[in-house]
Amino acid sequence: MSFRSYEIPTQHRVSVEGSWGCDSCSGFYRNGSYIMKLEHSISRKHRSDLETRLVSCVGFTMSARGLIEQAKRLAARRAVDDHIKDGQIVGIGSGSTVVYVAQRLAERVKEEGLNVTCIPTSFQAKNLIIDNNLALSDLDVHSKIDVTIDGCDECDADLNLIKGGGGCLLQEKIVAAASDKLIIVADYTKDSVYLGEQWKKGIPLEISSIGWKVVERKLNDLSIAWGSKTGLASVRMAIKKMGPVVTDNSNFIIDFNIGDLEEELRLKLPPKEIEVQLKSIPGILETGLFVKMAKQVYFGQNDGSVKTRAQ
Repeated sequence: MSFRSYEIPTQHRVSVEGSWGCDSCSGFYRNGSYIMKLEHSISRKHRSDLETRLVSCVGFTMSARGLIEQAKRLAARRAVDDHIKDGQIVGIGSGSTVVYVAQRLAERVKEEGLNVTCIPTSFQAKNLIIDNNLALSDLDVHSKIDVTIDGCDECDADLNLIKGGGGCLLQEKIVAAASDKLIIVADYTKDSVYLGEQWKKGIPLEISSIGWKVVERKLNDLSIAWGSKTGLASVRMAIKKMGPVVTDNSNFIIDFNIGDLEEELRLKLPPKEIEVQLKSIPGILETGLFVKMAKQVYFGQNDGSVKTRAQ
């Protein structure tokens, strides 16, 4: 019989086991923690419910970082369980939350014998697929995708997204556009009323490395035309190499921070109109604005629940 293990602070063992109320639990002590084991044989829904109660029970002992990671994991697992079916072509997004998507998908392939084929959105996504022993393909073989699960940097009340913080926005948008539905997974810090409410790093833009200075100047001119005095477009610089970030497609990234106009602009221009104006500038290959593309978003919460929003 196979088990899944959970590491729990020793002082919370009794309360956790009482909260779970499950005969399928057993465990042992290791390095000051109690390792609880849960039988794989219980239903997927039952296990998901138990995991949610576990976070609620011991979540207050976690660091803020731990809560965010747990929220990402819960959102990813819920989305995979709700949307992935046997025989599907599945787009695998990029970013830290999608790591949990790939892990959960691999679990279901192993446990249920699902036959799914995965299309990556980046170098990272390709390696997630390979590392989790999932079937890998590409858009040349499968130009139509059943469902893509991806993350975001921010999501507004209308399910418009900002993506591209990780520099993968061009491939992500191509894969999303090829999909029957785009499902987004994120933690509670990405949930906003309007774009720019919490994400303050600007709109990521993938641009040609040829003439990047021209694009930068035109963006700054556009910011002034919109009435911003503090807006700034700047090429994203790498951290562990000299010079700019270079995308998987050998392009540059510009982060276009609208600045003090953000709140005023959102009242005058909807995200779609902003995207149209940005893409009218030669050299901008794609924007990190994903407007009306997502069908449903899963936000993992710090209390162990998962909030959803759908079109």
